[in-house]
Formats: sequence, structure tokens, C-alpha cells
Amino acid sequence: LMQRISSGGLLRRTLFNIAHS
Repeated sequence: LMQRISSGGLLRRTLFNIAHS
């Protein structure tokens, strides 16, 4: 899970959160 998030999922999730903030 951590590796997947570090693979760019975190950035995408952050952008998604900001876009839907």
C-alpha cells in the first residue's frame, strides 16, 4: 500500500482532494 501511494497515488489523491475542496 505504501509503495503504491509513493508511486504517485499520493500526489493524485492530494490533487483530487484540492480539486474537491
